[in-house]
Amino acid sequence: MSKKLTMYTIQNIGEQLKIRAWIAQNDVTNKNVIWSSRDPEIASVTSYNNIATITARSAGATIVTATSEADMKSSKSFVIRIPRPIEIIPVTGIEIEFIGGVE
Repeated sequence: MSKKLTMYTIQNIGEQLKIRAWIAQNDVTNKNVIWSSRDPEIASVTSYNNIATITARSAGATIVTATSEADMKSSKSFVIRIPRPIEIIPVTGIEIEFIGGVE
């Protein structure tokens, strides 16, 4: 499994990220991985063929892990962060007033 990813930020709740994990050893016959999220209420994980779909559920951070199905002691993890949404306050009106000059 690669060590390239250590942290990733998903910007918006509801967005998804796809990640692939693999076992590079040629002598291993079972190359399947099991994906998991430490806190599925922050980021949930579904997987198919070693590809995980991570869905941002709420603001926070959690650890996502890919574990070898053949050797449960072999795994790689990374942090998923989802920032709090920025509240946008809508403008309800603009006023203009005369402040001087030619009338």
